[in-house]
Amino acid sequence: METGLVTIFTDAEGQGKLASANGTLQSVIYNYRLSTLDLSDTQIQYINQPLVVNITALETTATEKSLPEKIVPAIFAGILYFTIFTSGTMTFQSALQEKKDKW
Repeated sequence: METGLVTIFTDAEGQGKLASANGTLQSVIYNYRLSTLDLSDTQIQYINQPLVVNITALETTATEKSLPEKIVPAIFAGILYFTIFTSGTMTFQSALQEKKDKW
């Protein structure tokens, strides 16, 4: 904070979204500097020093999922859907049969 350099680490998508944060950070740090100084000439120069905010992208490896990694969850979801549908159908048929048997 003494050098006026603040580094924010983000992914590549977040770099453009932090442009508004740059102005906010500058005003907050500027107000902090004003509140802590007695305003001598050197301190005024220090206050007027521009603040630089570095936004650095974090290194991420975006790996594409292979075909089996995409198909296995889809098959599992299909089996689960089929099981729930079949169970509901059997329960409904049982309720209808029981109602017919009462008459």
